[in-house]
Amino acid sequence: MKLKAIRNCKDSNGVARKTGEEWLIRQVGSYLPQIDEEVVELVEGYIITEKKCLKLSTDINFKDIYGIERKAGDVWLVTINMAQSHIPDVYEKVLKEVKAITLSNREYCVILDPYNPKTRTNDFGKRELRKGEATFFLQPGELLEGNTTFTVKVLTEDDALLLQAVEDFQESNDVKRKAGEKWLVIGPCEYIPPVEVQIIEQRKKIPLDENEGIYVRNIKTGEVRMETGNTYLLEAHEELWEKELPELVEYLVTVQKIGLPNLIPKFDKLGRPIYDNSEFKGYKRDKTRVVTYRVPHNYAVQLYDFKLKNGRVIFGPSQLLLGPYEQFTLLSLSGGRPKKENAIKSLSLHLGPSVMFDIVDIETSDHARLQFSLAYSWQFKYNKDDPKDCAKLFQVPDFVGDACKSIASRIRGAVSSVTFEDFHKRRKDLIQVAVFGTNPDGSPKENLFFSANNLQINYVDVQNPEPIDPRMKESLFKAQTLNIEITTRTQELNANHHAMKLEQESKGRLDIQKFNDQAQAENAKKSLLLLKAENEGIKLKGNAIAKAQAEAEAELIQSKI
Repeated sequence: MKLKAIRNCKDSNGVARKTGEEWLIRQVGSYLPQIDEEVVELVEGYIITEKKCLKLSTDINFKDIYGIERKAGDVWLVTINMAQSHIPDVYEKVLKEVKAITLSNREYCVILDPYNPKTRTNDFGKRELRKGEATFFLQPGELLEGNTTFTVKVLTEDDALLLQAVEDFQESNDVKRKAGEKWLVIGPCEYIPPVEVQIIEQRKKIPLDENEGIYVRNIKTGEVRMETGNTYLLEAHEELWEKELPELVEYLVTVQKIGLPNLIPKFDKLGRPIYDNSEFKGYKRDKTRVVTYRVPHNYAVQLYDFKLKNGRVIFGPSQLLLGPYEQFTLLSLSGGRPKKENAIKSLSLHLGPSVMFDIVDIETSDHARLQFSLAYSWQFKYNKDDPKDCAKLFQVPDFVGDACKSIASRIRGAVSSVTFEDFHKRRKDLIQVAVFGTNPDGSPKENLFFSANNLQINYVDVQNPEPIDPRMKESLFKAQTLNIEITTRTQELNANHHAMKLEQESKGRLDIQKFNDQAQAENAKKSLLLLKAENEGIKLKGNAIAKAQAEAEAELIQSKI
């Protein structure tokens, strides 16, 4: 029961009380307040267990019921070690009930600003490690780091912890660590970091195939290298490094990675590629992994190392691994009909043989302007064992555009010196000589070779020549139509003449065969008549002989009579 003195008096225990003073009656049983006492309230006690305690404070100096001197502003705990229940004194303020923190044998925690029972104050700025199994209460002023408990780090043989010392200390194995030093703890093991140690990250060994790799950067030297073909664990002074690629190169590598090599890139107004998530299916390259690129058969890719300042050419079929200081040589080729610059973007160079097409405008000496399609059969001639010869393949950034411009220029020069009729009659031979040139004996060469990049043009075919001027085009169309009609009529007459000739020859052969058959029939008839006459003679002869013999015998018989 909390009582209050109405005026100066002595309480039931003979203790002098001043006006307004409050105190507690803790005796068990009934109590009759005196005339100078006022009952303020009945104070209920708090039950204290091993899992729960009371956090109290005071605004004045006093000695509590446990005989401990408390000063104004003190905050303390009442635990089960002091009492199983507690009735707050008039000078005590109950702040809250504090629950105990329980740690298993697999847990630990870090206490900030731990309470020092000797000085009865907090050691501000210090940290204290507490391991399980344990149950305790946070003392006033103490904080739980991260407001949580931590589980013991269990490392497998593929795991490691990257640690950093936040202050100088000495490990249990007498290894001295300086503030800021980093090192690894490699499994298999269990690890609880001391308060002087900060866990930066948990690392795993990275299994790598022969065609896989990662970029590793040395933090101390800044050197970046490539690790491939083994299971690798980053050292304490190493980190994964992200390799950046130009936007267009990133686009082309991604397109091949997801299996869409024929995807036509889309660009914005600034010439940057536009990524379509529906086409890329959400794929995003891991920039710490080594960039891989499949070089198709009969293709070549050039890489340039900016550190060593040299390049290398890789021929397909092959899969290349891009070094940390290497970049692709991006090809920007002409395309379409007629050829337009920068129409095709590619990382690989087709080595041929293949065919490229172009549309060329020409003008003859009699000012007839024509347009026709050209087809070029081409291929690269090179020696794989000669690095200089291989490097020549990429010396001309746009070999398609340069080759087409060069050939078109040769054709225009040759055609400008002949008339339209002359060109129309011998255009094939004229263009072959214009493109390939002639040998010393005057015969046309078989191919055209560009020594700058080892490109060889093997054949040029002219297709669909037609005038640019509509009137000339109409006249040529009429002339071609008339020519076709004349040719058709000539072929028709030749066919009729040939048919009549074949018919007369057939009739002659039929008559001869008929006469031959009649002669053979007459010969057979003659043979038949001869045989009949011979048979008739034999018959008459036989009859005559028989008749004569009969008569002779008859006369002989008569003579005997």
